[in-house]
Amino acid sequence: MGISKTTLQLHALPISPTCVRWSLPRRTWGSGWFFPWILVAAGLLVAALFGINDPTSLPSVSKNLANGNSDWLSFIVDLVFLLSDVLFSVVGLGLALAGLFLKFGTTRVEIDHTEIRSQDRFGPLHWTRRRPVNSIGRLEINVGTCSNNNGPQKPMPNVTALFAHTYGTEESNTIANHKKTPFVIAWAYPKEWLHELADALSKRIGSTQADGDALAITETFGDQPNGIDEHDEIPVAQPLKSRTILDQRDDGITLTIPPTGLLRGSKGMFFFAIMWNGINALITGTVIYAMIFPNGPVKSSGNGSPLIMLAITSIFWAIGIGIMLASIHMGRKHAILDVIGQGESAVILLTARSPICKPRQREWPVSDLTHICVGNSNMSVNDVPVRELQLHPIEGKHASMLIQLDDDELAWIASVLRLQTGLPANPRY
Repeated sequence: MGISKTTLQLHALPISPTCVRWSLPRRTWGSGWFFPWILVAAGLLVAALFGINDPTSLPSVSKNLANGNSDWLSFIVDLVFLLSDVLFSVVGLGLALAGLFLKFGTTRVEIDHTEIRSQDRFGPLHWTRRRPVNSIGRLEINVGTCSNNNGPQKPMPNVTALFAHTYGTEESNTIANHKKTPFVIAWAYPKEWLHELADALSKRIGSTQADGDALAITETFGDQPNGIDEHDEIPVAQPLKSRTILDQRDDGITLTIPPTGLLRGSKGMFFFAIMWNGINALITGTVIYAMIFPNGPVKSSGNGSPLIMLAITSIFWAIGIGIMLASIHMGRKHAILDVIGQGESAVILLTARSPICKPRQREWPVSDLTHICVGNSNMSVNDVPVRELQLHPIEGKHASMLIQLDDDELAWIASVLRLQTGLPANPRY
């Protein structure tokens, strides 16, 4: 069957009396066709330049012991250089494999009366995700976007993802019961293809639930808010672990947000920075040792000039220090949100202080905003987007803040601001 770029004409394949399967072909990528090949080229370049490119360096680690040499320091330095070669080889080949996976991988979606399964496949490799059917509340088709000369984000219809939003128990319908991570059904496919798949899944999933109605399908773009519309308008209670202080006055409100701590506030970045810089310190130490003893480990390990290695490690030090500073900024940041007035005549003020940046203050007239919500930031941890508070203006890019807080606390703060300003959780126009 020929495949058009605008229509796929999916057909459900029964694989058992209660289970059907849809098989999607390779991704087209549209104007972004070069992206997978960039990963392949970058991976091969890293492996070739910094990986194991000298076979004679492999046995050098054991030469000292095999020859009865008791110079353990030289042996350790040799071992560190070998491990760094292996690390770069693994990283480079991993990037190349990821690029091939993105270019030639396919997706298979299966559903029965109890479970929906999505599997990405590339040769013998596969990645399977599962979710109970009765927990799915709606489907979302999210169209990817790219920058457009500092203007509005430009849609990329050929790089679209299909998500299933799932819910917790029915005891409460607050946003806190909405699962933080949507279930990824298919990604990086043309929008028209995923609309076909979403329509088929909507009817089949709806038929297994109590009301029997097809699920709602929403379409969003980029990092547009994709929360639960009907729940976002409900006032949310302050979480028990929240340390934010709410001060209500006649002329407005003040939210004082104290530092959340390096581990919690940095979303794991601080721990990652320690690991990164620790490895850098070990490698840099061995390089400096090699510079002091030029006839030692470097010559036997085949890694070239120590000055070149020192220049390379300086790049990794710059990255590690940047991550460390960013984590300190997030973990030690102190913020104050003021709403002066009420309704459309109100003004929102943000005062932020941290040990890394100078104190700053920003303000937004409520009349210039369309909505206040909790949305995905540009940062992710373990492929899970980190959430932030967003103020969306009528024109221009939204303002992002309070990324260091937990999702439940962000939802409460957004609810408090909406209640004071009268702004909705989603755009009015």
